[in-house]
Amino acid sequence: MCTKVYINNISFPSSLEELFNRINKFNTMDMEDVLASRPVEWSVPKYAKAGELIFFMHAKTANAKISILKRKHNNKNEKIDKVLLKAKEIYKKYGGKIFAVGFISENPKFYNYPFDYDVHFKSKYFSTITAIFVLDNPIDISEFKSFIKVSQFGSITVLNNEKFQKLRELILLKNEVPNYFKTYKLK
Repeated sequence: MCTKVYINNISFPSSLEELFNRINKFNTMDMEDVLASRPVEWSVPKYAKAGELIFFMHAKTANAKISILKRKHNNKNEKIDKVLLKAKEIYKKYGGKIFAVGFISENPKFYNYPFDYDVHFKSKYFSTITAIFVLDNPIDISEFKSFIKVSQFGSITVLNNEKFQKLRELILLKNEVPNYFKTYKLK
């Protein structure tokens, strides 16, 4: 059995209802959870395995979703106004970039949507992601699009060894990283 490496492309809620529910339930946005570098429960492919590596990328499409929700919301709730403003700030720094790396610490668990509202992602498989580190210098998609085609139809892109090695080299050129990332090998 061979291990895999993934890029998880994080978007943004598609509706005000989802955003309200997310903030009311968790008091954070998805991006904030990863940026906090603490273990998170995250969507993964059903075939993922404990010990596999996952890159986090903030979707280029997130900016359009934030703008649409900002227009729809139109300053009706101060808390949501602040969330949308912060979402724009986060996007400016991380949009269209790989910004963090972590490890899948357990095999995926199937959930029949743990939410009582519609969500913008479709995965029903989740795992705890640990050992997350945020890159000081995120890697813009323009730097790797010549050798990695990020999935436009789902949040997960699987990387083969060659693509992983090239992406790791880009990250190592611009960032201090933990030793386990430097020595990680696909089996």
